[in-house]
Amino acid sequence: EPAHGAVKAKVNAALVREIVEVFGHSLVELIAQDFSRLLLLLDTPQYGSLRDLALAFPGLRCCQQVVIPQADLRHYFEMVRSSEFYPGVRAQRLDHWLCANAGLGLGCLASFLDFECRLVGALSARLCPAADIIRYFRFGYPAKPVSVLALTVGLEQPAETPEEVDAFVRWEAALNGYSVELKDSWKYRMVTLLYVVRYVPGGPSAAVKALSTGCSVKV
Repeated sequence: EPAHGAVKAKVNAALVREIVEVFGHSLVELIAQDFSRLLLLLDTPQYGSLRDLALAFPGLRCCQQVVIPQADLRHYFEMVRSSEFYPGVRAQRLDHWLCANAGLGLGCLASFLDFECRLVGALSARLCPAADIIRYFRFGYPAKPVSVLALTVGLEQPAETPEEVDAFVRWEAALNGYSVELKDSWKYRMVTLLYVVRYVPGGPSAAVKALSTGCSVKV
């Protein structure tokens, strides 16, 4: 839909700006230095997000460390037939990918979890963005000491406002030893939130205490 497409373009541009702000223009070099460093995207066969990232960082055009879980096999085969890009597309659901690779010590320098459904998901499809966000933090996927995270979810019960979605993300991050700084947000029939995620050396207790008291944490 036009409104969603316009917002997505703004989000992709902001994601690129935030990556440059955090990592400078050396993102590709950082990835090349360590094979466990990844970019994690939920993208479509049109490669909307990857396309914009590759314009800013041309080395990402052919990079298997750009991981794109794709559960729809029709979309998967369309994506791997692409003659434009050569990313690490996986024929997996995101939840399966997060669980299968939890013990490998992978670190996501940047992630765009473009769920486009409500936070608690759809029971019929056995999808739950909230559970995936929990897995993302509990399995330690945000790269240390800092990373970038964007996520898109629908605004429906039980999280009908951006503030409720943001509160969930903040608490889940803190419970696993991270602090999140909200850098930007876009609200339409859904909401996209863009964060800088930082590892808290004091662990979950320090992160939760800081969040509970409204204090900043030393990172």
